[in-house]
Amino acid sequence: MIASVSLQIIVLVLAFATLGFTWGARRSGSPLLAVCSRWSRWFFTGAFGGYLLSETGWTTYPFWVTASVSFLGWFLVETIYNWVVISAISRSDLPFFPRFELNQRTGQWPKDERSIQLRDWLRANGFKKHQSLLARMDEQILMHVFVYEHPESFVRVHIIFLGGVGMNNAISCAFHSLDERKHRWVTDNLFLPYGGFYPESWSVERRPLMQSVEQLYQRHLQRMDAALSDQWLPFEQDALEVLNADRALLEKLNREMGFFSSEADMEDKGRITAAGRHRIWQELWTISYFGRARRYS
Repeated sequence: MIASVSLQIIVLVLAFATLGFTWGARRSGSPLLAVCSRWSRWFFTGAFGGYLLSETGWTTYPFWVTASVSFLGWFLVETIYNWVVISAISRSDLPFFPRFELNQRTGQWPKDERSIQLRDWLRANGFKKHQSLLARMDEQILMHVFVYEHPESFVRVHIIFLGGVGMNNAISCAFHSLDERKHRWVTDNLFLPYGGFYPESWSVERRPLMQSVEQLYQRHLQRMDAALSDQWLPFEQDALEVLNADRALLEKLNREMGFFSSEADMEDKGRITAAGRHRIWQELWTISYFGRARRYS
């Protein structure tokens, strides 16, 4: 009886922890809370499944065995679900590398406190607004990108609002710099799996859990110092030209590297190859549960 009550308490604690972390992640947009919510949900599923199997008499195995089976079962269920989603994206019209256009409503910036603090930080640290861009699929806006530049440190930052500026909880930043070889240095905190390939002339570091723009900027400056470059170059092209040129370059590269299917195989196998889907699934797992992206440099 005491053991049964203890198990009930454990299950309840895990249930409330899952609800609390999930609510906090949705309200604050914190990737760290999102990671905690996934782990607590996984342990809750294992504990609850093990408790049901043990208490209903469906099996004579001890709780730790049934809980372990339930724990592994959830891994299998989530793996199948993620593969179905990735396969659906592979066969959908959703652009992997969207085309950007100028945002005619250049003054459109979210009015929530978090976004305003971000804009104030940019201004206080010498960043000047360069362009306001958006990407869409038909009439649906996929993302807004506000581009700022620092004329002295030769840094360009992309402030990315996924799904449009109304979704202020999905804000990401990407800092860009060019050395004298025109080697691209990128430091971002995108909390989305990529899985593809970058050109050899790019050095990309992704820090999904580093949501502080100040810390991310300092990390980018540290990488610039460590690069030992004698000269950093200003961006000669505007952001719209660069992003759309990058789009064509990345599509070509990922097709050559076997991430995208050939034109002949797209109808039967989808846009993304089996190897490409595995890379996305792998990074989705590490980001979701460990907050770590694949190394791209």
